[in-house]
Amino acid sequence: MKHFLSAFAAVLAFAVAAEDIDLAKATVRASYGTAEIVQHGDDDSIFTLKGIAKTDENPTNRYVIAMISLPKPVNMVNQVLRFQVCSSTSENIVGFFVRGYNKGVSGKYPLAWKLGSPQLNITPHFREITLLPKHNFGLSQWSAQQVDNTEPTAINRLQIFVMAKDNTKEVDVQIKDLDIDRDYQDGVKQFFAQVGEVKSICTSGYTQSPVIEVENEEGEQVLEIQGHSIRQLPSGRTNYYEAMAVQFANPVSLKDRAVSFSIKREDDVNMIFIHGYNEGNNTKKCDISYALRCNKIPADTWTPVTLGLAPSVVQPKNLSGNAPDKIARLEIIFTTQKLDEDFSVEVKDFKVSDPVQ
Repeated sequence: MKHFLSAFAAVLAFAVAAEDIDLAKATVRASYGTAEIVQHGDDDSIFTLKGIAKTDENPTNRYVIAMISLPKPVNMVNQVLRFQVCSSTSENIVGFFVRGYNKGVSGKYPLAWKLGSPQLNITPHFREITLLPKHNFGLSQWSAQQVDNTEPTAINRLQIFVMAKDNTKEVDVQIKDLDIDRDYQDGVKQFFAQVGEVKSICTSGYTQSPVIEVENEEGEQVLEIQGHSIRQLPSGRTNYYEAMAVQFANPVSLKDRAVSFSIKREDDVNMIFIHGYNEGNNTKKCDISYALRCNKIPADTWTPVTLGLAPSVVQPKNLSGNAPDKIARLEIIFTTQKLDEDFSVEVKDFKVSDPVQ
């Protein structure tokens, strides 16, 4: 398993739904290119932006743009923007950009993102995109050089740019379930508080835009990681994977300490891995490495796990040989062998024992 943190440093704010944007009450209009907005009958949560970027007035134009005026200004400080997107013309989309504007301000904007590889993110099937102010997440990138130095305290307009590869051919993008989520980093810190203070969250995998939530179920905090296998596997690989990691503010010692939790997997998940890396370890070798073989873990059932005991299996070939006494990062990785499938795991009761005397 590739040590993904060396390639991806996307900081993730966990979130729970806070405020849906009612597109039925929002004003959605198109500009630039011969574009139109198409509403979908009774489903006002979906709109389609379609058109040809090239115009007689500007033959070099490559953008079709929608401006969404919100029913009321929204404070997006410490908030994330989520929506689902799909396209039947993804092969002609080479750029996808989102901006947010404060009420009463034109020409300047405190929010700006782009999708680093829209042909991977935008497919014929709806998939969720998460945009985090001032952070990258998966293939969504924060455009730090474009924004002004104001805070997004009264966002009343969202602007979506679709850049065409061929400005003489139509682009067609559908967007739905636009909502704003509140920052839930405090929940993440509480979830792993017994291990150590969490500094940041990182993600990687074959979705590049996973859905990760911390929810309270029957008085217990449950961490859920959802992926969707959309990318064809590189030659020689048989598993699609999704991964998240917590990075601690200060290294913690897991030497002679038991790590335990309960885990629940969907049926399509076939392997789960737990990796840990000491501070300064930037190699592919782990200082903790366990596999959970899912033929030993029933699907859709909570299974208690203590690392080092069945059903977990140590992976000696992945180990550095160093004692896990300065763990700075913990990874949860899970895999499926099916393309175009949702797959997820849930974790609760994550605990670390006192050192064995």
